[in-house]
Amino acid sequence: MEQDSELKRLESFVENLLTRFTELRAEKAVLLQEIRERDEVIDGLRENVSSKDTERSEISLRVGKIVEQIEEWEQSLDDSEFEEDSLPEGSSEEGSSAEETSSEDDAEAGMEDGKGQQNLFSMETS
Repeated sequence: MEQDSELKRLESFVENLLTRFTELRAEKAVLLQEIRERDEVIDGLRENVSSKDTERSEISLRVGKIVEQIEEWEQSLDDSEFEEDSLPEGSSEEGSSAEETSSEDDAEAGMEDGKGQQNLFSMETS
């Protein structure tokens, strides 16, 4: 009888061991699936970050070009429109109406020459 009791106890122990083993295998399968799903999310996020970095670089280059255009435009204004030689006789540099008239005359002259002032916010690139 003692052996029978020991055998039943061993059977019970093995049964519990196998049950626990099956549960652990199922848990492992679930965890592996979660890992695969998270890896997919991580890959998607990496691609997103990469595309955003590329987009940021492109925008930075475009903004840099715009700033250069503005600086060139300002430089051309300094060089050409505000020379003392272009002011009509008898007018002073301090008179705002003379400056406005001079700027309007210069703009009209530029249009007549076919040069016209370039729009800074146009989508065209030069």
